[in-house]
Amino acid sequence: MTPTSLTRVAGVLGGLCWVVRAVLDDGDGPESLINGLHYGGLALLVIALLGIGAGLVSGLAALRVVVAVCLVALAWAVLEFLHHEYVDRGVDGVLGALMAGYCLAGLLRRRRRPAVASESRSRGSHAA
Repeated sequence: MTPTSLTRVAGVLGGLCWVVRAVLDDGDGPESLINGLHYGGLALLVIALLGIGAGLVSGLAALRVVVAVCLVALAWAVLEFLHHEYVDRGVDGVLGALMAGYCLAGLLRRRRRPAVASESRSRGSHAA
């Protein structure tokens, strides 16, 4: 399993944790389970966002780290803004579902795509 696949799996699991938490968090559910789903899902989603952010850039490792951390910071800022505007459990449920769907689509797309053999152009063809 590649690192990209692992980050996608973390995103699916983390998103599902937040969806389940949003469903169970009606005030009567077990507090320890709800907190476990929230913080466990949060950790998995942060791992997924770091992996997705690092995958946006190729090349210099320091740039990959900066982009990964910036993507997590952007997601956190959007989440905090939405928490101030709407109900927390609704926001977490919707964002968890979106993240799970995005990561699941990435996993399915990756599985359907055949392995790329090699470029059809030969070396030096750009000079012609």
